[in-house]
Amino acid sequence: MEIWQAIVRDYPEMAKMLFISDEKHMQSTLKGGVQVCTQEYLSLIRSAGFDVSVHPIAHTKKLFNRIKIKLSIDTYQRYDFNDLVGAIEEKIIQEKIQFVALNQVGLAPFARRIKQKFGQKVTVLVLSHGNESGDFLHEILRDEHKNVILKIRDIFKLGLLVFKESMLFSKYIDLVVSMSETEIQINNWLGAKNGLFVPRTFSPSFLTLQPQKDRVGFIGTLDHLPNALGLEQFLKEFEKINSNKVQLRLIGGPESVGQAMERKFKCVSYLGRLSEDALKAEVASWACSVNPIFWYSRGASTKLAQIINWGLPVVTTTPGNRGYVWQEGGLLTAANAHEMAKMVFDLTASDEMIAHQAEQSRKVANNGPRIEKLACKLNEILGRI
Repeated sequence: MEIWQAIVRDYPEMAKMLFISDEKHMQSTLKGGVQVCTQEYLSLIRSAGFDVSVHPIAHTKKLFNRIKIKLSIDTYQRYDFNDLVGAIEEKIIQEKIQFVALNQVGLAPFARRIKQKFGQKVTVLVLSHGNESGDFLHEILRDEHKNVILKIRDIFKLGLLVFKESMLFSKYIDLVVSMSETEIQINNWLGAKNGLFVPRTFSPSFLTLQPQKDRVGFIGTLDHLPNALGLEQFLKEFEKINSNKVQLRLIGGPESVGQAMERKFKCVSYLGRLSEDALKAEVASWACSVNPIFWYSRGASTKLAQIINWGLPVVTTTPGNRGYVWQEGGLLTAANAHEMAKMVFDLTASDEMIAHQAEQSRKVANNGPRIEKLACKLNEILGRI
């Protein structure tokens, strides 16, 4: 703490940082992973002592660009960068901005325009939620329904995404802040000048648990490919051994996907989207939550932090744990869907094991990284750029 305070004192008094973000990612009414990560990044840079000026922007409304997005032939073209950059440059000049933070890699093309105008007078950070190429690669490999022409289109698009990420990281962006250590290494390979891993932080808000051994659950976006395929793999294995007739209580949307899973797997009960109070009451009745992520997709699994904050037992995976570090406590971590199914089956058969894993989650929640130390690391690296 003393080191962090010293760095803030030595740093230019209330250095100005312009925080550029999609306006939808700033909405407090939405509770998705992007909104959660956006608020975490804002807390980080404010804790680092910056005077933050928020500059929201909107998706492109140009017909040609929207057609490209619809046809999935766009590559970092979801915003009208040339039309929007004028207001950004004006704000940099008027407010004497020294640092610009771009919230998500999708805004990285602003960096080229800002650097061409201001050079080294302005330091540009990308606050990454994950590179677009990170998920797109898996979509190409795992989508079995696309024909040859669509696969060729997607392979070409993947190449352009990687090329643009490498060009922007190596030439125009001073620092890429990443949500996982894996992405730090990927960005190094892409040529990033500087990288900083910022693990997820915890805000414990433990629930009073009344676990039922015949209930486990999952909360998430059901049509997000890592979630959808991970659930499918886990449920196929779990139904082979589910002699205790344990239910998987499924929360999230879209509704059509949840209902389809309920029809496909006899152990699934789809509950839809729940209010905050109803959600807490529901999850407090689970023996555990499952986090079936079986490959390294973009960003980090933000829903895992919520489960840990509530103090629920959780069965997760190594890819599902990406972006998390802690000092004490241990989570049940499976190597594959078969192992996860066995862990869930064993856990739900034992009241003692359920109570033990709840205690482990609470230890993890109380022993995560401190935002003050993360802010110190951010200031240290910015001081060297």
